[in-house]
Amino acid sequence: MHCDAIAFVNSVNINSVRGVSLSGSGNNFRVRAINIIGSSYNSSTMSVTPTSGTPTAPTSLDIRSFTPGRTDSPLNLPYYTFTDTVSNKCHLEWKAPASSGSGGAITSYLIESSVDGTSGWTTVRNTGNTNKEVYNITIDIEEVYFRVSAINASGVGTPSNVLTVKGSTSTCEGTMVRQNGVWTFFTNPRAVCYGGNTYIGWVDNRGVVGITKVNNTTKESTHFDLDDISNIADPDRAEMNDHDNAAVFIKSDGRITCYYGVHNDPGGIRSRTTIYPEDITEWSTAIVYSPANTGSNPNVNLPTCYSNPRLLEDAGMLLYHFRTGTPPKAPHAILFANIQNTPNFTAFYSDALPLIESENTLHPWGNQRPYVQSVVNGKNRVDFLFTDGHPGDLGTKGDGNGTSLYHFYVEWDKAANKARYYTSAGVEMVNPSATGAQSPSLPIRPKHHQGSDPTMVWNGVNVRSWAWDIVIGFDDKPCVLFTTYDNGAGSFGYTNQRYMFSRWDGTAWTTPVDITGANVVPSTQTIVRGVAVSSPGMGTKRVNGFTLDEPCYTGGCCFDANNPNIVYLVNTVVQNSTNNSDFLSTDPTTDPTGTRELQEWRISNDGLTWSKVRDITTNSLPNIINGRPYSPKNHDGKIAVVWWRGPYAGWKRCFNTNIWCAPASDS
Repeated sequence: MHCDAIAFVNSVNINSVRGVSLSGSGNNFRVRAINIIGSSYNSSTMSVTPTSGTPTAPTSLDIRSFTPGRTDSPLNLPYYTFTDTVSNKCHLEWKAPASSGSGGAITSYLIESSVDGTSGWTTVRNTGNTNKEVYNITIDIEEVYFRVSAINASGVGTPSNVLTVKGSTSTCEGTMVRQNGVWTFFTNPRAVCYGGNTYIGWVDNRGVVGITKVNNTTKESTHFDLDDISNIADPDRAEMNDHDNAAVFIKSDGRITCYYGVHNDPGGIRSRTTIYPEDITEWSTAIVYSPANTGSNPNVNLPTCYSNPRLLEDAGMLLYHFRTGTPPKAPHAILFANIQNTPNFTAFYSDALPLIESENTLHPWGNQRPYVQSVVNGKNRVDFLFTDGHPGDLGTKGDGNGTSLYHFYVEWDKAANKARYYTSAGVEMVNPSATGAQSPSLPIRPKHHQGSDPTMVWNGVNVRSWAWDIVIGFDDKPCVLFTTYDNGAGSFGYTNQRYMFSRWDGTAWTTPVDITGANVVPSTQTIVRGVAVSSPGMGTKRVNGFTLDEPCYTGGCCFDANNPNIVYLVNTVVQNSTNNSDFLSTDPTTDPTGTRELQEWRISNDGLTWSKVRDITTNSLPNIINGRPYSPKNHDGKIAVVWWRGPYAGWKRCFNTNIWCAPASDS
């Protein structure tokens, strides 16, 4: 019913009345003027909507942003996961309401959950503050629905949008020791055990490179951000790249040096060293080795990538190898630094020599990028396993061309005070084209069909390969792990991916053994129109201008640093027994065909027989990658393997992973 608002006043020029009470509905008003003669006609009718005392609805309730503070990340999964992918804890965020209401300022937020998203809402948490995010909400059922409401003095406001979050039955023998961290598989050592602690180098999706110190017994961890390298390469382009992780080197006095840089760093080699032994809280300022290198050694030029410090104890030398330059001239380089009598390295970048260089006279292998893994025997020898190029650059023409694997080693000749380079059989290599100050063995140039200075481990003419790890066996002979990929036309030939093992038996490299006997699904996910797709031969897609994946990436494998008879690998665990080869190109929430799980395998019969020892992770969600396991040097068994775990779609801007560790199976 309409009503008249009548206010009797006894003076003129009164044109407003305050304090008129409003009802929940029917607030239509009109006004008349009254004098001693009588009242005037009614004014026009005005409708007034009451202002609510409680806030309006918060908006954009979601899982915490993939990359904090950024909106251009291409990893926009159509389903939601939680940051802690084993203990089922999610982190929510939202935007403030458009209006706090007449009841005053917002004082806190109410988080509610429901099993069906429409009814039975129960309180999860009152935040007690005005922060628009909340951490560590436990998901104790397979699927749960959340909403959030703002609170002020008048009460609880209108609820936000409803958010669906899926739980997991995933289990893991390990411990998460760092939120937000990742690494590539060609910068090493990624982790080192020293004095009862494990030191792990990483880069995160902020573009920050850093180090984590983990107590091996308690698993308590501390972290230090070494450098924000997000804009080193280009101030206008944020660098968030898994190639940028720090390599960790422990000096003889217990101080830690980290080597790092951006992917193809235009500045050169960067390093920082702790002020005190085993203390990651205080560091020296960054050193950048960045000469012009256009004079005495034109073959070793900027930029740099893949830091690998290796200590030759007998020589008191640090053998440091890294990739240098970009195609068409991108050799893998080496330098030696005398660290025996000086607190700082006496060698400089300009002293580096080209270590490995793809033969530039043979098509199509000329001017390629070698990829290198190495291991030091702790005294005077470093063994190298390397490819003659990137498997994505080679073998893509469908004409039988592919990447091969080679081995050689460097041994320090103490009497002559120099490094010597040998084939697997111990034959010293000599490069007839070496001149000037270069070592007579360098650069090493593998030749696919015509023999080579280094020893061929795998002939990739028909099936290309990539190096993953090398270790010195109990018989003091090298053992290697690598992946193989069938060659195919174009860039879509990465099918039939396998983990392979081979060892030097003193005379030859043994015939490689397929460890798991099953195809290994690539580790990357291509995001196409909001749908996560993963399968061999998926090719490279682009979203928002970013290349998201390398189809030759797998979850990865490594030897146990203390026991060459143990291998940690990421295997495809198929949930659908009818499909033992790949993921279907569908939404993995509705048709999951497999997960990528970290497992431990054990060798027997000189590598001819392999068997699975345990599942370190199980029942991971399809979008969760367990990736790039690494066994810390000198580990004590309490932390035998580290790896990263979480959504991963490629090496550039496309990861949201945490770092985990697990003990040895017999610890």
